[in-house]
Amino acid sequence: MPLPTKGHPAAQADPIASDAVGSGDADRLAAELEGRGLAAPAALLLDAHRPLLPLLRQASIFLGPFLAPIAGARLVRGVRSALDEPELYDRVADRLGRGKR
Repeated sequence: MPLPTKGHPAAQADPIASDAVGSGDADRLAAELEGRGLAAPAALLLDAHRPLLPLLRQASIFLGPFLAPIAGARLVRGVRSALDEPELYDRVADRLGRGKR
């Protein structure tokens, strides 16, 4: 079986390739966590794990192909994109830290 290349018809797009995750996704995630009553614990975990962000990025790259069939390629792609953009991580953490005022 030939290896998939750009010119070969068997070539497929990477199912876990990074898509742009916008501020709407970060706001939607924060709203979902707030709606479930998990805003405070999620804010605490995000702040506690901020020093581990580079390690989490590498773990998402390494574990992505293994987790995609289980959790879904879209979720893995979203997590990887969010970890690649620290400003989105900060936006979610800030919004959850503010809480409902």
